Amino acid sequence: MPAVDIKMRNSVARQGDNEAFLTTLTNNSNHIAFFIRVEVTRGLDGSEVLPITYDDNYVTLFPHESRTVTANVAASDLGNARPAVRVEGYNVRRETSRLP
Repeated sequence: MPAVDIKMRNSVARQGDNEAFLTTLTNNSNHIAFFIRVEVTRGLDGSEVLPITYDDNYVTLFPHESRTVTANVAASDLGNARPAVRVEGYNVRRETSRLP
């Protein structure tokens, strides 16, 4: 399966005492991007923020398809860390970016 680079766009929405992290994944290639996992982390090299709920995960993107994955976490569970989003998949290299 050919390697695929995906585009990632992140945004944050405050919902009461919770933070909602929205990550839009776009596959601009002509190949399938398989089994992509989205993970909200404590900093660029940090561990996953837990507890957390995702509306979807381990997604497959067909050529030229986009999908948004939303993660919800209590703001108090973030501590002092500046959150980031990490994505990787079966044929998608790991990429991490800071949240706005």
